[in-house]
Amino acid sequence: MQIGKSHLLAPITALLLSHCALAQSGPINVAAASFSDATAPTSRTPQRQAAEAALRQLRDRLLADATQSGANRVMAGTDSDLRSATLGDGFEVNLVDPVALLTGKPLETCIRPTGQWRFIVLASGKPIGLLTIARMGGSWKMVEAGASQLAQEIAAVEASYSAQSPRPSLRFVRSLQAVADFMEVTFAPMSGGDVQSSYVLLSSARAALNVEQADALNAAPVETLSASELEDRLKARVALGLQDVRFNR
Repeated sequence: MQIGKSHLLAPITALLLSHCALAQSGPINVAAASFSDATAPTSRTPQRQAAEAALRQLRDRLLADATQSGANRVMAGTDSDLRSATLGDGFEVNLVDPVALLTGKPLETCIRPTGQWRFIVLASGKPIGLLTIARMGGSWKMVEAGASQLAQEIAAVEASYSAQSPRPSLRFVRSLQAVADFMEVTFAPMSGGDVQSSYVLLSSARAALNVEQADALNAAPVETLSASELEDRLKARVALGLQDVRFNR
């Protein structure tokens, strides 16, 4: 098991983190999140149990040798923060199917679950990183720890919608080919209405798609794009990304 390196998306993670330079201050009410596929802090799913075990392993490694563990360097916190850290919500990573998107299918129908789960790690109510869990060899295991700035962005989007009623459901969506992450926001339809989703571009997506948004973490609510607006921007970037040798092995 490697700390801070993903067996699944390591090349992409490095690119994503290079764009996540937004700062976060103060506690965030992650418990008020509404991920459509969340494993909440009170649930006892196999994924959450594996994440809890992984967090304990990080603590044990830190306590065994704080100077050599490096655990505090993959999370945005001190050794003390990691000792008292807890898990917030967990959510599944969803990927955009590039072939379906480029053949003209609606974006909502191009999003596929991966079976990989990420859990927000909290210290004093503040997100300090993510633990990534995947099913390997018949059991759930940690494959990555870190991504503190991405954790801060996701928690900030959650917080921006937590006071809305009815509260929307959220999904974390990644386009590998575009090197872009975004959050799908779906409100329950009004009587007789259709379900419609909008999309919050995280910093990697804004960089990839050349979309400017100042101070996104403090926007309330965060500015969103419609599905059609995002599709138009995403297709060209996905087509370009498909030429990358990493996606054609």
